[in-house]
Amino acid sequence: LKCRIRTCVRADRTTTNFKNPSVWITVNVTDMQLLRLVLSITLVAVLPASYSSRIRVPRKLQAFRRHSTAARRRVKCGANWLSAVPAEGMRFRNARVLYQPILVKTEVAKRTTPHNVCGLKLLSLFGWTMGGIFVVEWTESPVGPYREVAVLSGLVGRGWDIGAWASHIVVTTETAADVGRRLFGLPAKLGSIDFESAFGSSVRGVFEFHADDWVSIKTTPDWRCPPTRNLNPEQRGLSISLPSFSGLLPTTSASKTTPITPLLRYPLVLRLTGSIKLCPSFLTSISSHVPSDLREILSGEYCFPCIQIDAVDVVAGAPTAITS
Repeated sequence: LKCRIRTCVRADRTTTNFKNPSVWITVNVTDMQLLRLVLSITLVAVLPASYSSRIRVPRKLQAFRRHSTAARRRVKCGANWLSAVPAEGMRFRNARVLYQPILVKTEVAKRTTPHNVCGLKLLSLFGWTMGGIFVVEWTESPVGPYREVAVLSGLVGRGWDIGAWASHIVVTTETAADVGRRLFGLPAKLGSIDFESAFGSSVRGVFEFHADDWVSIKTTPDWRCPPTRNLNPEQRGLSISLPSFSGLLPTTSASKTTPITPLLRYPLVLRLTGSIKLCPSFLTSISSHVPSDLREILSGEYCFPCIQIDAVDVVAGAPTAITS
């Protein structure tokens, strides 16, 4: 028996390079060749790499085997990240950052920011505290590239340590959300983050919050350019060490609501390797689907310019629990 396969192959979706991507090809495949092809795909996809490497696989399937092996390694590494942070910390390289400070009323910030918990206090002046919108495009991270939007509800302090409290975080990959919640105690949620270029370099950017897990950002055209490092990886730039607080993530059980994580503190080291740019303060568009607590934070006063950093390296240290 012979099987005739007539298919259209796109060059950008296959490992075989064709001069004419839209050509229609006709292949005559015998029953033994078809059986060998099906068995090879099954063995490569199911068996571990140690077994499938002993089987003679057609050359066209080598890329598929490498892809499946790398996927299994990423899953295994992802599970390890949820258990502990390396001693040297988690390194995020060549990230692009947008930070828009927001003045938030103290009574609004208290609804989503813990205060008088294990010595942690909400810092305010004349009834206002400092919040903001923190946008990051992580290009190199231990969990792969992803995007993040964090809404900072207020400024908190414990002793001499001062940091910002993130009340809402949206990330674009499931692994990043799991690592953020289980390892760092951050309220990370899987969602969608879209970037759009505004018309003209003088046009103000816009944060569009369609929901608590869907954010669209209209930025200046230079944001879409790849991040440019002014320093080599061996050179030392300006480094900033900041303490960060997180934790106290609630879960609703049958009886009552109890925190599943204690109050955490972890160090953040930011090393600037690119340029810093001050942009006009961004505008904010808030949909009716956004929860009221998030809407009240985003409705604060935008009195400060937006800070854009084209390239920054971040090292997140191991978090420690604060019990007293």
